[in-house]
Amino acid sequence: MKIIRDLIHGYIEINDIEERIINTLNFQRLKDVSQLTCQHLYPSATHTRFEHSLGVMALAKKAFSSLQKQLKEKGVDDDTYKKLHDNLSIAALLHDIGHAPYSHLGEKYYRRNEIIDKLNRAIDHRKINIDKSIFSKNGSKHELMSCYILLMKYYELLLENFKDLLVIELIFRCIIGATYPNKSERWLENICIQILNSGTIDTDKLDYIMRDSYMTGISVPTIDTARLFYNIKINPKDNNVTFEDRALHVIQNIIDTRDFLYLWVYNHHTVVYTDFLIEFYIKHLIANFEKNKFIDNMDPNDYFSCEAICNRLSSDSDLFAKLKEPILKIDYIEVSKYTKNILPQLYQRKFLKPIWKTLYEYNNYLKYEIKDEQLIELLQERMCDEDYCYRRYVVKEIIKRLNLNLGDVFIVPRSNKFYSLNVKNTFWIQCQGNNMKIDSLLPQRDFKRYYNDVAFYVYGKKEKIEEIKKCFFDIVKEGLPNKENLPDDATVIDWFNYK
Repeated sequence: MKIIRDLIHGYIEINDIEERIINTLNFQRLKDVSQLTCQHLYPSATHTRFEHSLGVMALAKKAFSSLQKQLKEKGVDDDTYKKLHDNLSIAALLHDIGHAPYSHLGEKYYRRNEIIDKLNRAIDHRKINIDKSIFSKNGSKHELMSCYILLMKYYELLLENFKDLLVIELIFRCIIGATYPNKSERWLENICIQILNSGTIDTDKLDYIMRDSYMTGISVPTIDTARLFYNIKINPKDNNVTFEDRALHVIQNIIDTRDFLYLWVYNHHTVVYTDFLIEFYIKHLIANFEKNKFIDNMDPNDYFSCEAICNRLSSDSDLFAKLKEPILKIDYIEVSKYTKNILPQLYQRKFLKPIWKTLYEYNNYLKYEIKDEQLIELLQERMCDEDYCYRRYVVKEIIKRLNLNLGDVFIVPRSNKFYSLNVKNTFWIQCQGNNMKIDSLLPQRDFKRYYNDVAFYVYGKKEKIEEIKKCFFDIVKEGLPNKENLPDDATVIDWFNYK
């Protein structure tokens, strides 16, 4: 065993095969893939997918080890236990190996069908007998990319070291969160999957919650993982992972910390704005490439394809170099006007200003300016529509009426992923042998009294913000046209929308 000193979890032990994986080019690439993209607001949040992957592996090992005595009581022998333990640790270590440059921002430009197609071909080439349908039904795009890279770069290494102990389908299922359907027969494997990737508490979420809160420096409750894992249990009724009520306050702290992260970090108006700038600037460069216009363009295959991630090791530094490239040419006529407008916002902090900053202000503005609750509900639905045609329409109307330029106004949706707003997040606790909802054991913050599932921000030039605010509400009060009556330029299908 070797040890690595981690800022969050202390000393992490790694064995020979884990060390060999960590020292590969693809895993070392994760040192240059940021965990978060909120450095404009929290400059100390420089942690990467590298240390997160180590942390998830450490937590997965602790969680599974904490179940060892219970598994023995259920008849699981030492060889089976070690086999599952080792496959789970590999899945945890490699679960984020497929993350894009800029993590979830870059992932928007992955093409799901391309990844699945290449993954299935690689499985057929190696004559691996697994259920390939799991990839079409489960997993995010970066999780599927992780499975692809694992197969292309690590399968032979794992086969050489684990031989008959390697269960590649289990590793894939752990990464994409796909439990086996025959739950009564495969309950043991499903426990491994739930430990790494479940709908409630899993070691992936646990690490990012602890790491993100620490590195951003926001004030949150302490999460006692030792107590949490001391009280991890196998539910006797369904053989799923659960926790005893003695871990109740730890679970409450996890819920509160996650809610605070969404409230003060992930959905802070500055973070939402800068993430949107990066996302749409990339989109703009790709559109220029496809139209063969201007010198500020980007071939998405150079940064977001299977070849780019797996073999060319595309990472944050590569993407950053590409995004800032036009700065040196910004006075040239060949650079598009949109780029000239966006780059100072992105790299010189010449930020647009939001009409409102907090959800409290958001609700107050809508109620004061619009008053009609049905119209407010319709506005929220349309401003947060996935194809963003209504947002584009309103932005272009504001630009036209106030004689502004593209890039002077943005409307950006945000998802309010608070615990109380999603019934799928229900935490079940073992209390005196019964399954109890945490809501029935402890009162939860009732965010749904104040917030909908979605909201949005409106950003504009500081010197024009009052005019933009008035113009925005004038357009809304005039009534937005039905989707089929929107202008053609508001319903364009963009590159990253296809699946």
